[in-house]
Amino acid sequence: MRTTFLSLLLLGLLALTAGASDASGYEDVMRAELARLDSAAQPADYLQCRNRFERMAQMYAGQWLPVYYTAYCDLQMTYMKQPNVPALLQDAKALLEKLEAFDEADPSEVQTLWGYYYMALIATDPSTGQTYFMQTISSYEKAMKLNPANPRPVCLLAFFRQQLPPAMRSGRDIAEGKQKAEALFRQETPSPLKPYWGAYFLQMIRTENN
Repeated sequence: MRTTFLSLLLLGLLALTAGASDASGYEDVMRAELARLDSAAQPADYLQCRNRFERMAQMYAGQWLPVYYTAYCDLQMTYMKQPNVPALLQDAKALLEKLEAFDEADPSEVQTLWGYYYMALIATDPSTGQTYFMQTISSYEKAMKLNPANPRPVCLLAFFRQQLPPAMRSGRDIAEGKQKAEALFRQETPSPLKPYWGAYFLQMIRTENN
């Protein structure tokens, strides 16, 4: 009986050790891939990052961030006017739908990426603006409600409002959104285990005072 107990205890300890090792390995790989993503500037850079995140999603099937960043890279490339934009948008949508099935996925971050997706649809074909206008705004507003400390939906909503026709935008809302996003980004500590992108949009938000 004692031997059986010791054997079970040993197996349990080995399983815990293996789990900790896998978690550590995942974090190390994610940190390395995000360093590459942070330095990406050209479509080819984002394509390489996208493919690596896709492979990570296969290696670590239980992790949501590789799927998230694969979709993010797809969307980044659509804003760079690539010839295969329809395919990128279709792939990003499928990945976002896949993210919905992850219990561990941060719902605020997923909603933010949905808003970024709808923005990409409008940017690709401005005639669809009326169709996706409310979906963009509602995605960002839902993301802010889910996590008021998330700077990305605040920043992206201010940026989106800036792109609206003059009659539909409020300089005060844009300025307040930018100010709030700046404060939230200052409070955020970059981590390989949660999204931290988006601060570069602050430079593209022009308020009445700058």
